[in-house]
Amino acid sequence: MSKIKLTGSNSGYVEIASAADAGNLTLTLPTAGTALLSNAGNVFSGITTTGQLDINGSIDVSSTSVFNDDLTLTGASYNVVWDKSDNQLEFGDNAKISFGATADLQIYYDSEGWIKNNASTLNILNDGTTQIKNAADNQTVAQFVTGNTSGTSGCKLYFGNSLKFYTTDTGTVTNGICTATSFSGSGEGLTYTSPLSHRNKFINGSFDIWQRGTSSTSTGYLADRWYFGLSGGSATCSRQEHSGSQANFSGSQYYLRLAVTSSSDYIGIRQRIEDVRTLPEGQITVSFWARGHVNANLAVWMTQNFGSGGSTDVDIAQQVTPYLQNDSTFRYYSLTFTVPSISGKTIGAGSFFQISFGQGTNNSASAWTLDISNIQVEVGSVATPFEHRSVGEEIQRCKRYFQRFTAYGDHHHFGVARAESNTARTGIVIPVPMRAVPTVACNGHRTFAGDAGYNSESTSTPALAYSGAGWVSDSNIYTVDFPGHSLTHNRMYCLMSKTTSTNALTLDSEL
Repeated sequence: MSKIKLTGSNSGYVEIASAADAGNLTLTLPTAGTALLSNAGNVFSGITTTGQLDINGSIDVSSTSVFNDDLTLTGASYNVVWDKSDNQLEFGDNAKISFGATADLQIYYDSEGWIKNNASTLNILNDGTTQIKNAADNQTVAQFVTGNTSGTSGCKLYFGNSLKFYTTDTGTVTNGICTATSFSGSGEGLTYTSPLSHRNKFINGSFDIWQRGTSSTSTGYLADRWYFGLSGGSATCSRQEHSGSQANFSGSQYYLRLAVTSSSDYIGIRQRIEDVRTLPEGQITVSFWARGHVNANLAVWMTQNFGSGGSTDVDIAQQVTPYLQNDSTFRYYSLTFTVPSISGKTIGAGSFFQISFGQGTNNSASAWTLDISNIQVEVGSVATPFEHRSVGEEIQRCKRYFQRFTAYGDHHHFGVARAESNTARTGIVIPVPMRAVPTVACNGHRTFAGDAGYNSESTSTPALAYSGAGWVSDSNIYTVDFPGHSLTHNRMYCLMSKTTSTNALTLDSEL
């Protein structure tokens, strides 16, 4: 093989214009350490080699480079290879892809696969469906679907390709058994940790019982356990009946209506819960169905009172949002209150817990209407479905606070009485012991019929012959005195109402 030996000086240069033939050109340095190229400014173009090109220094490439075969990037311990035959970039075990100035995000494999984020948040952005599946691509483990379409969007978890858990626009759904060692919060909306019965601390929350009447324009109790408060202005409180599609919204027959003509102060309804111990410190939830204008602003008050033996009232108000709609549709609302501690308080006979619905002085002057039904108060921060009780059970509860005895028979007979000092005394058997010594009333005329005929009439207020808390709670019989005129002592009289069967004897021991 022929050789060309090039020599020169520091001030000159050697130029080879072209090779005489197509053979190889070999450059051989005479001694080790002799530089063939200068330290900078060397330019190579059009170099083709079929052998191995070893470059110990760095290469500055200013244009596109093409590698037509495998490419190995050799690391200190682990290599990365572009494998032409497999069409893939292959990272050896523990060879990492790193992102960020301090390798904040890394992807690598040792004996397991890793995506490691050392700082801030790892975001995966996708406007479609994001899935996690097995390597064979025939089983779905998890699926995350973006969007707002109920039934198709949400997060879904699978077991053996079977959907077990998913989210909806209203909560979550579990297909199968849900097992947990404990729950945070009341858990009412999940497992009903309270009994299914006796959750509602209110009595007559569906307004089934109306012993006193069905309409009133005056302050006082109307629907059983419900007080109609009217301080200034004018309004009517009345019983209404669900009809048409309304009848199916809650399973109730009646609702209460407040129709306000004008107002200058508080107008609303309230109920007092007798035993404050059933509402311990913590959270309670008030829920109800309602509609109406209410000046677009309905307030709900929680009042805690310990009577003469405790502290002053705790009074907390919340506005109902969103505002009630003045249309034909009943809508569901719930609010959560925090009950202050009863520690150190004296809970006596006059203690109570009260929830009120209505408006005060800040929302007065104009007319408004409130229709309300299925009111429920329960312990915890989650509202549960309304607890429906039978009419028979509900009226028994109501009779602890109010009982009505209507005259009956051809002459509207109340009972047989024995006269003492112009007073007819008779025993009244009551079905339910009352909360406290009741106030007795009897509307209209009473007629005392003896062996001499209808010989006495009176509208005087009757009264209990005996009283006392122990006597009331220990007996189901009340002795009532009806004042009369010219009654013969020890003579038996039949006590009747004079006019219509609407006359009634009432016993009232409301809070």
